[in-house]
Amino acid sequence: MKINHYNTVNLNPYRKQMNQSLKQKEDVTMQTDKLHISKEAKELQSSYLYETKRKERVQQIKEQVQSGTYVADIHETAQKFYKFWVN
Repeated sequence: MKINHYNTVNLNPYRKQMNQSLKQKEDVTMQTDKLHISKEAKELQSSYLYETKRKERVQQIKEQVQSGTYVADIHETAQKFYKFWVN
């Protein structure tokens, strides 16, 4: 009696496990990061209102300096310098 080994070529108990681990590695490498910025965040980022108020304040100070009516507050200036250098 002769016994032929039927389908022994594909008989590897670890093959399925190796294929799964390779597939998981491929999935991990294909993932990419995504970033979504909401409309509100974009508006805050542009800060148009802040820029316009700052421009108006700078223009006001320029006019006062040119006309000679600008007086700087020494104590406030010193406090801001102190806060800047300490913090």
